[in-house]
Amino acid sequence: MQTGYVNKHIDFMSHHSEIIAEMEQRGCSDKELRTMVYNLGLYAFRMYHNAGFPLDKAKPGLKGPRKLYSEVLGKYVDSRIKDTLEERVLAEAG
Repeated sequence: MQTGYVNKHIDFMSHHSEIIAEMEQRGCSDKELRTMVYNLGLYAFRMYHNAGFPLDKAKPGLKGPRKLYSEVLGKYVDSRIKDTLEERVLAEAG
């Protein structure tokens, strides 16, 4: 699996870094600031390793389950059951 950032990752991180700095200037709480910085760092770490979003932000390791976007369902779902959920929805619709 290839690692590293692509332009969309860099743009996302730059944009959100600016938002976080602006929120700090406007007086957001320390807790809110820590949460935003943690989420940005989590995003950067996981995207660098091409691991997607973790299912549970409290368990950010690369080996854990991740969320994948389902076009069929229109939302992020657990990667372990994505195919099963999509098949079920398509079967019910068909």
